[in-house]
Amino acid sequence: MTVELLWLKWNDNPEIAQSDDKYSLKGQDGVRRLLEDLDTLGQAFISSVATPQQLADFLLKLDEYPARIKWGGKPGSADPFIFAAILYIEAGEKVKARAALARGLREYDFPEPRLHWQTCRQNDFKKRRELLLTEIGAE
Repeated sequence: MTVELLWLKWNDNPEIAQSDDKYSLKGQDGVRRLLEDLDTLGQAFISSVATPQQLADFLLKLDEYPARIKWGGKPGSADPFIFAAILYIEAGEKVKARAALARGLREYDFPEPRLHWQTCRQNDFKKRRELLLTEIGAE
């Protein structure tokens, strides 16, 4: 999962988003500002996904993350359903792992004709899904 610290800052306070620029690490003020934001906004975000269960739940609700601005680095994941399923498996939550994989299968099922990247993503997901379902076992 990824999220940009500057986006968290802008999303927290949209009024400053237009006037606030990127962190400048060339001077002491920029470094101090970066560390302050990491300590406040970054730490609060990390605390919200501190356990494997919290992170898995969060991954399945990425689209629901409150965005007060319409641009930038909103939290994202290359494959939230696979990663959530892995976290659930590690936590012994096989039912939740299966549900995450089922949701991913629905999310990646684009109608024909598909764009090439959609077909590739769906095929990659199906391969990973089968491996994880083998790990989970039948119930």
